[in-house]
Amino acid sequence: MLIIAALFMAGVLIGEWILLPPETVMVLAFLAAGVALAAVWLGQRCDGAVAVHVGFLDDRLGMASGVADAVRQVALIAAIVLTGWANYVRQTAPISPNDLRQLIPKEGAIVTLRGELAATPTRRRAGVVERTSLRIRAESITQRGQSQPAHGTVMVTTTNQLGEDFYAGQIVEVDGVLIQPEHAKAPGLYDRRESLRRRGIYFELNTDKLTRWKLIPQSPPPRRPLADRFRAWARHNLSRGLPEQDEALELLWAMSLGWRTALTGEVAAPFMQSGTMHFFAISGLHIGLVAGIFVILLRVLRVPRAWVGVVAIPLLWFYTAATGWQPSAVRATVMMTLILAAWSLKRPVNILNSLGMAAFLILLWDPQQLFRASFQLSFAVVFSLALVMPPIVERLQTGVRPDAFLQRELWPRWRRWVWAICNWAKAPP
Repeated sequence: MLIIAALFMAGVLIGEWILLPPETVMVLAFLAAGVALAAVWLGQRCDGAVAVHVGFLDDRLGMASGVADAVRQVALIAAIVLTGWANYVRQTAPISPNDLRQLIPKEGAIVTLRGELAATPTRRRAGVVERTSLRIRAESITQRGQSQPAHGTVMVTTTNQLGEDFYAGQIVEVDGVLIQPEHAKAPGLYDRRESLRRRGIYFELNTDKLTRWKLIPQSPPPRRPLADRFRAWARHNLSRGLPEQDEALELLWAMSLGWRTALTGEVAAPFMQSGTMHFFAISGLHIGLVAGIFVILLRVLRVPRAWVGVVAIPLLWFYTAATGWQPSAVRATVMMTLILAAWSLKRPVNILNSLGMAAFLILLWDPQQLFRASFQLSFAVVFSLALVMPPIVERLQTGVRPDAFLQRELWPRWRRWVWAICNWAKAPP
């Protein structure tokens, strides 16, 4: 799977550098897959003919089988690369005529936007001002009194106080200036346009205090998402027994539930300066701890090994959804799902293979992840640990291991301690 993931990444990179129509790339991918299947069929026919000893044709059939095998390998590599390329182009190119990139000029436009809330709005404090961020999946826009269908995701950051009725699944209507996000002020600074583009967002709606927000009635009205209800329940229970909602409690909510409202500039500054800001991102550490709790608890309750994965994996994904589908949490959950599934099915756990499978699935779902620093750092670190640590630990164990025929109870105490440390370091991360 590492090889497949690397080839898929190569296709994504080619799609970033070379712009071709999506239809062209998809046709090339299907052709390469067809050539690979034809080569497999031809190779099997040649091998079958050689097996029945057809005399003087053995050499020629063997050569044809070798050529077919080489063609199959090349075509299969090309098919994977072209699939990555086609997937990237399909998700990023403005295919629909109603795409906002086709409708809105570069200088922007004053519009009334109607669409569905992609997620429940999040609030962030900046001093005494509280800003609300939300994403809207556009359904239509109105310009100069004319309405037309629209397609695309729009980012909105506003100081308007939106009520509790605004949550994921609601249809909203809002007016403002629809414009492309700003570029970086200088090279090397934060580029908001590039950051949002990697998330599939190409426009943001600028609003002011006179902006009108309107909820469109739906029949039947959508229910508040289960993740929102779980976060409210969890915050309430974590605050039990505490006299008031203070900064310590809000930081606890941020670390355990991904609740970012309390992370103002003043509160976050000490963590950024000390290099511990990652504590507030639901990442591999959180997912690993939660998975360990689930597995140990279920095993204590005498749940069979196969059923542990059946129960723990959905609970892990629920925790990921409840904390806001943070990219770091999704990556860790995909990896942990593969490891738990292999463990539950009593299959050997191969970290490098699981890492490649996780990268492939994530890029298949969202190829833009490849260009995000968090994705690159996460997989580079885990890959380095999985590649470098086993040889080092094996060398340490060889130096510590005494006579193979000597029972461990007869080892010196210091050897048993070092052996335990080596085994702990060699365990899958």
